[in-house]
Amino acid sequence: MRLSNTQISMIRGDIRANGVELRDLEDDILDHICTTIEMEGDDDTPFEKFYEIVKARVCPNGYKELQEETILLITQKYTNMKKFMNTSGIIGSIMLVIGSLLKVLQLPGAGIVLGVGTLTIILLYLPIMLILALQQTDTTVGKIRNISGYIGANLIVAGIFLQIMHYADNRILISGLALFLLVFVPLFLVTSGKEAILKIQPITISVVLLAIVSSLFAFSNKNPSQAFYNSLAIVSSDIEQSYELRYETLKEIRKENDNLAASSDAVLSYIDGLKHEITETIGFNSIDEVYEAKKATSFSKKLDENLTTNSSNYEYNALTLYQYLSAFLNTLNNETPGLKTYIDISSGAEDWSKQQFYQKPIFSSYSQLASLQLEIVLLELESRSKTESSPR
Repeated sequence: MRLSNTQISMIRGDIRANGVELRDLEDDILDHICTTIEMEGDDDTPFEKFYEIVKARVCPNGYKELQEETILLITQKYTNMKKFMNTSGIIGSIMLVIGSLLKVLQLPGAGIVLGVGTLTIILLYLPIMLILALQQTDTTVGKIRNISGYIGANLIVAGIFLQIMHYADNRILISGLALFLLVFVPLFLVTSGKEAILKIQPITISVVLLAIVSSLFAFSNKNPSQAFYNSLAIVSSDIEQSYELRYETLKEIRKENDNLAASSDAVLSYIDGLKHEITETIGFNSIDEVYEAKKATSFSKKLDENLTTNSSNYEYNALTLYQYLSAFLNTLNNETPGLKTYIDISSGAEDWSKQQFYQKPIFSSYSQLASLQLEIVLLELESRSKTESSPR
């Protein structure tokens, strides 16, 4: 049976009329139906009757069911890719931290572990992130933004590895930071606007921070250049500015000072005090002065006592911070049960405080506090977004 253009148009119209809205799926169904009719049909059977026979065989429950199954498969594929991306990012970052520690302690295997961590992020985590990001934008500016961020992140990770292993100077790392901060970040803020804060995944922030901390461990056994301290200052400033931007947006969408806002502001305010305590304890007025004095990668025994080993003697300490975090997370869970976060305090106050701050470089402790503030604001934003979008 040879189908005419009119008959093909009739089949396409019937597919659309039965609820198929995905254009690619529509074309695939049309091609399959037409091919089956032309191969199995004969001139003795009316077209309409044979079409209904083929339609019932191919889609016994209607065309719309095929679309629902297709959407489900696409969703599952996206979820699996995202899980794989997050897993590879965490594994790669942890490998960087372990490799950096081995490098500092001058133990064997440091180069291999660092290389595996770097390749995991460059070959697995970042490419999948780029694919998912490109699928969510159709604009030229959006594609430029995503590609520039991908290239910048690759240069940063590769630059850190090459610097740690003494294979190259800091030009690759500086180029990556410049591309990321001067191209990706401005385009991200311009194209996303106030919604930008809702599009940054906490897992991405944790991966970036782990990579930064790993570089600090590794660089601590060499004499860093001024450019290195400048790059740390840029990253620190970017984290702080990101937090301030998101907090201003949060205040705009708050309708009242409810329990969630009160517990959030309480922990954010306490972290501000703790950040000031860090700089004051080591004899500076701000984190910028710490970078200028090239003390960011150093370790302070007095600060370590303040945060972990003798916290009760200080007004601002990690144990009290744990209590504020616990109160905030409990309030958050009551408002939006099941909301995901990388903040894990299940180990208990003392173990948690040691995991976060014990014998860590100054920049590591300060950055950890800044990232906590950013995560808290993101969690409250996500909670309020879900609360407003849920049916009343």
